[in-house]
Amino acid sequence: MKRFITCLGIGLGLVFWQIACKPETTNNDPQYIIDQSLKAHGSKVFDQSIIEFKIGNRFYKSTRSQGQFRYERFWDSIGVTIHDDLTNNGLVRQIDQTEIILDTKKIDNYSSSLRLTMYHFALPFGFNDPAVIKTYLGEVILMEEPYHKIKISFKLNPNDRTIHDNVYIAWIHKKKFTMDYLAYVLNEPEDKATHFMQVVVAQKIEGFRVQDYKVFKPTQDSLFTRPEDLDQTWAANQLIEWSTFKVNQLKIRPK
Repeated sequence: MKRFITCLGIGLGLVFWQIACKPETTNNDPQYIIDQSLKAHGSKVFDQSIIEFKIGNRFYKSTRSQGQFRYERFWDSIGVTIHDDLTNNGLVRQIDQTEIILDTKKIDNYSSSLRLTMYHFALPFGFNDPAVIKTYLGEVILMEEPYHKIKISFKLNPNDRTIHDNVYIAWIHKKKFTMDYLAYVLNEPEDKATHFMQVVVAQKIEGFRVQDYKVFKPTQDSLFTRPEDLDQTWAANQLIEWSTFKVNQLKIRPK
């Protein structure tokens, strides 16, 4: 009996020693943090559903399944209906249901614009794409809440003309794993911008977290602020509110 108790004590001691000595690799591992954020946001829903919504005066529709996607955008302009249809095979534009011929520059511009809207709508979904490079930048406090700060950059893909050297910074809550703040620098061929986004409304619909943002941009004095420093610039009231990213009339249907 004494031998059993001794062995048990040694065994428990080894277990406790292993637990105590096990490195906490997940605390600041950007891959782990992004994975947890994807779960918190219900990102699987975006990849397995038909989603329709409205931003401003434009309607959007996303259809995704097993790596195949179709992003659509509809709006009225001076009495005609414009329909952009972007798939893995490229973009087609129709005006009043008639396809029009576009040059390469316009295809790139329209594809980039539509892709970026869908990308921002679905974040952090896109942060696990194969081309993504994740870098942990540390922990910060924003509005008295603790956040992980993660930099998202992209590997060079010569076959993708719409993503070049864009950079995102995500502030992900340490306990909830929600992405409550986002900064980005766009370097698209015809779209260059530096913005900081703050979530103002968040709700879960059919398991998918939908977020509305206030969008801020640098003043002239803070124009050259690095994206990873925009949280400090925002906290110091050195950014100005530029626009909103507000989702309306959302519908989600399983694919």
